[in-house]
Amino acid sequence: MVAKECLSHSVNKIELITIAFGVVAAFKDVYNTAIFIQSTIHTIKHFQTEQSSLTTQFDFQLLRLSEFSKILGGADGKEPNINFLKSVPAVRNSSF
Repeated sequence: MVAKECLSHSVNKIELITIAFGVVAAFKDVYNTAIFIQSTIHTIKHFQTEQSSLTTQFDFQLLRLSEFSKILGGADGKEPNINFLKSVPAVRNSSF
């Protein structure tokens, strides 16, 4: 009889823990959904500004790639100018 009560008590604890985890998971899902909706609304409101910024970054990266290919390809497009490559300072902590 005592064993049945202990087993029943353990099952109740497990059920309560399961319910608690379920409630926490539900709140987490609601929170993540709210963050997503807020982010989507912000993107819709500031679409032009973000698009302009991304376009500028994209154009900058294209210019960097074209200059990098000129440096590696050399003026004639065949061999790189090793002396020039040694004189180019290393780019560190670039914001892009």
